Amino acid sequence: MNNLGEKIKTARLNKHLTQQQLANQLFVTPQAVSKWENNQGSPSLDKINDLSQILGKEINYFIGSNNSEDSHDDKRKWWLLTLNSLYYIATLIISFSFSPKINHDFFSMIVSTIIFFIILASLIYLFNKYPITHLVRYALIFGFFDVLWLICILALFILK
Repeated sequence: MNNLGEKIKTARLNKHLTQQQLANQLFVTPQAVSKWENNQGSPSLDKINDLSQILGKEINYFIGSNNSEDSHDDKRKWWLLTLNSLYYIATLIISFSFSPKINHDFFSMIVSTIIFFIILASLIYLFNKYPITHLVRYALIFGFFDVLWLICILALFILK
């Protein structure tokens, strides 16, 4: 999929939109959408911006990003998620294994495990929702969840 027309058509079909529906949202004629998809014309930059918002794609998808870069970004994204997950698992294990202050009751282990899986599920959801080009968002999201996790671990130490 190298040309703009194919990218527009594929993204439109993935959103289950007709050319007419897309044209209505862009305030253009269906013939204009057809011309774009058949590479007989191309949309202006503001229409490409509108296309990216309507079709849920990054602007780079329409103006030059290739699939190998997207694949590489996905790999980086999942490595980041994996490393953070390992961090949470390690802190969970360490907090229950090496702390004499923590009462190793079943309830506190269940609560910590539930909190861990909620955080992990949230991260997976956010990773699927946002592209890697928003690395700053990922860093802030990870920072937020790391602080939340640290507060939970500290609460276990303080409350026991």
